[in-house]
Amino acid sequence: MVPEMLELIHFIKCQLTIVLNWIPLLKISFLVYLALPIYLLTNYKNTKPTVKLAFLSIALLTIWLLQTFLWNEIHKIYYNNIN
Repeated sequence: MVPEMLELIHFIKCQLTIVLNWIPLLKISFLVYLALPIYLLTNYKNTKPTVKLAFLSIALLTIWLLQTFLWNEIHKIYYNNIN
């Protein structure tokens, strides 16, 4: 490759690394992870309007508790294996 092209690729990689470190990817992925059941339960409520809202609320709370527990366990496993 031409040296100018290599410098451009290196510059782009550096800028991409800076942007990725700046964006809180872990927080964004956690919010998306928690928002997914809201979307699914809302679609379920719209397709079956006779379902009780209390049932959906309890289901959402249970799903969120399980998701948070699972996220914490995977987080512990991941960060214990790095060190």
